[in-house]
Amino acid sequence: MSRAAYLATPGGVRGQGGIGRMALYLARTWGERCPDLPLRVVDTYGPGSKLLMPLWFAAAFMRVAVAGLLGRIAVLHLNVSERGSFLRKGLLAGLARLLHVPVVLHCHGADLVEDVRGASPWRRRLIQAVFDSSACVLVLGEHWRAFVVGELGQPTGKVRVLWNAVPDPGRPAPPTDGAAANILFLGRLGERKGVPELLAALADPQLQALPWRATLAGDGPVERYRALADSLGLNGRVTFTGWIDEREAKARLAAADLLVLPSRHEGLPIAILEAMSYGVPVVATPVGAVSDAVRDGRSGLLVPPGDAGALARALERLVGSPSLRRTLGAAARARFLADFSLEAHVDQLRLAYGLTAAPQPLPRAA
Repeated sequence: MSRAAYLATPGGVRGQGGIGRMALYLARTWGERCPDLPLRVVDTYGPGSKLLMPLWFAAAFMRVAVAGLLGRIAVLHLNVSERGSFLRKGLLAGLARLLHVPVVLHCHGADLVEDVRGASPWRRRLIQAVFDSSACVLVLGEHWRAFVVGELGQPTGKVRVLWNAVPDPGRPAPPTDGAAANILFLGRLGERKGVPELLAALADPQLQALPWRATLAGDGPVERYRALADSLGLNGRVTFTGWIDEREAKARLAAADLLVLPSRHEGLPIAILEAMSYGVPVVATPVGAVSDAVRDGRSGLLVPPGDAGALARALERLVGSPSLRRTLGAAARARFLADFSLEAHVDQLRLAYGLTAAPQPLPRAA
């Protein structure tokens, strides 16, 4: 059997959230672009049950161990977040070191910096050892690159920024100038995604006076936020869908006039890149690598995290101006095509694999 790249990631290609969608997109595009180097996706978490997660991880560990012993792994790509995720991937990194398999450590955690700085001494040593033993470290933006180089002491040439990417939907539907602007939120409902301040902003009297409707699509404590919306007088204007699949997410994006994601902490959200691919303007916060993608006043609007008043004013600007939505949406679409295509992502990832998958060099991507 030929050697392959192994991608260890929670949920595999069925995982919910941005990291799962990114794994799905990568698996689809990789096979088309790099047919000479298979990509094997290994699920390290399972379909979502914490009780069953240890069994899924044990199976993933054994799969990597057997493939490594048989010499089938060219490179082990570890998608890592923080806390328990880092512990699990640390075990796989230790296994790879025993098997002399090079590791690409791909940092997706929005709270990675805070988690490392607050880690206990023993966990800090584990984190440092995993970074030190990796052959290449991929991060989502310059914020994390500076941290990994400056505070974790990794060589500059070893740490690379690799932005997330999403498929090109083709020619997006033209924006509408309907009577009510369609505001869309995509993500897990919770404080980290800024849902409390989003609902507070939607309840702002000046914004309430404008014609709009909002859809909050995502899992989490849906009933709690539905009750909060009702208490703010938003019933009839705000719809909660719960978790939606990829197909419905695309349909929602195609019908949206703007996407709002006022997160307090982030990586590089897939929802923002998907909105840009559809030519949908974004209202977001400059946290994580968001400002790497969204240029304030050019391809979207950025507001301070946790500031419901500023969020309301930004939404008011876009709801009240279809022409501004068209201008920002066109710029967002152009930025997506230039920097966030899956083809560019795969080429950069293949380069990282080629630098680490010793001893033989890998052929270049087609």
